[in-house]
Amino acid sequence: MKIKFGPAIITLCLFGWMVSCTPISKSAHIINNKKLQGKWALVSITPDDTAAVFKPLPIFEDVPTACLVNSAWLLDENDLGEYNIPGGNGPASCIKGTRKINWLILEINGTNFLQFRRAIAVAGVKTDRFSSYILEMESFDKKVMKFKYPIYYKGQTTWLHFNFGYKGKN
Repeated sequence: MKIKFGPAIITLCLFGWMVSCTPISKSAHIINNKKLQGKWALVSITPDDTAAVFKPLPIFEDVPTACLVNSAWLLDENDLGEYNIPGGNGPASCIKGTRKINWLILEINGTNFLQFRRAIAVAGVKTDRFSSYILEMESFDKKVMKFKYPIYYKGQTTWLHFNFGYKGKN
């Protein structure tokens, strides 16, 4: 019996070529020789379109922006983390509690992105390991990190700017 390897070799070569052409150059937790891990507080969220902040838009299919401000974020070295929505910092639609996440940093064409998925959440908040939330990094140093996140508002895409302050090591 003769085994034909031709189709398998062609498929393997095609897959290798596709992987080598991907624009993602690395995945790490270090940016410009600085570690992203640690405890962070979400200090503010500011929109490009100031009217967007007044509408209680659910961010990350979770809570409105007012609920996320002052939330505590923990980013571990092992791709695990969490964010905690405290009680009493927004409208009644705030569902307080801790959301466990899996996270990573992607570098695509020289731009860094924070990608996370909610692994475990409180009752009433969607947990879907297939839904990813991706924020584009605007700046990062040892004490401050800034991201922007696109939202669809009034028939067009606008950006929310997330400003985090460093609170210490894990």
